[in-house]
Amino acid sequence: MSAAFLFSHGAVSKLNGIDPAAVQVHAQKINSLGQIAGEYRDASNLLHTFIYDQGVITDLGTFTTPSDLNDRGEVFGEGFQGPHSQPCFIYKNGTFQYLGALGVAAYVNCSARRMNNAGVAIGYVTGSGGPPNANSSGAFLYSDGKLNRFTDLIVPSDELIRDNLSPELLLINDKNEIIAKTVDAGRNVQYYLLTPVDAADSAYYNFEADTQGWSNAGEDILTVSTSTAQKFAGASSLAIQISTGGFGRVAVATPPVPAGRTLTFHIYLPADANMDWIQPFAQEGEAGGWNWHGNWQPLSALQLGAWNTITVQVPDEAQPLNMVGLELYMSQTYSGTVYVDSVSF
Repeated sequence: MSAAFLFSHGAVSKLNGIDPAAVQVHAQKINSLGQIAGEYRDASNLLHTFIYDQGVITDLGTFTTPSDLNDRGEVFGEGFQGPHSQPCFIYKNGTFQYLGALGVAAYVNCSARRMNNAGVAIGYVTGSGGPPNANSSGAFLYSDGKLNRFTDLIVPSDELIRDNLSPELLLINDKNEIIAKTVDAGRNVQYYLLTPVDAADSAYYNFEADTQGWSNAGEDILTVSTSTAQKFAGASSLAIQISTGGFGRVAVATPPVPAGRTLTFHIYLPADANMDWIQPFAQEGEAGGWNWHGNWQPLSALQLGAWNTITVQVPDEAQPLNMVGLELYMSQTYSGTVYVDSVSF
């Protein structure tokens, strides 16, 4: 019998709530919110995936194993649906979504690798039992509900395509940059950094043409404009220029965000940022009692000189929103620029 534990703030705590008859308990992934994904075998030797969140264990059921966990609490893993069928899945909002095969296949065996905080997942799938030449195997990238053959996404002139190399996808970050490995006929190993080519930003607030109604809604310490100096996607972002210390807020009025949606913010903090905290938020209108939904983040929890992905959940029962935006607080004098881009829901 084994147990999983969490080490936090100098103390070790056991992950209670797992089946007491469980054996071979493994905590495998932890995200920046302290949520943990792991697996265990029950008394019948059946494999289960579990999620630990603030002291509560959620058992996702048998015949599953987790490979990754992002900051939205989404689990990417491998399932078992019968002989010779092991599809990859994404578990989010209490629901399993099985990714299937590339092309047509009766049986699928999938290797789940990694998933970023936008829910973009990479792995390798092998399909069998389909029509001849179905071409149902290969590395994949899953995004926006679609399973893509990875080589179909590579620029044709790239050496991976030119030399007919088959990449193994290893890691993906929040900018959709991917580390891949190839092995040629001579067993020579080569590693690649694959970078997305600039494409149109499909987020509702993409700041490609203008500020889309976002403006200073706090103290007079901020100015707002579009900029090409930093971008998460597309060609430009919203630049928030800070002139001194104090409280600042940028926001857009009456955003068309439906109830129950997750707002995803991408926020770039310069390497010298010294604000105390930031908080992306959504506020309901008068019909919702001006209810506030925010995700407060201290500077110590954020990456400097990099893009940070932060989400805000709009409740299912929320009334139409009054505004969506970002708050910042600097207890000391600061002059610099923070960037917001690709705000989606």
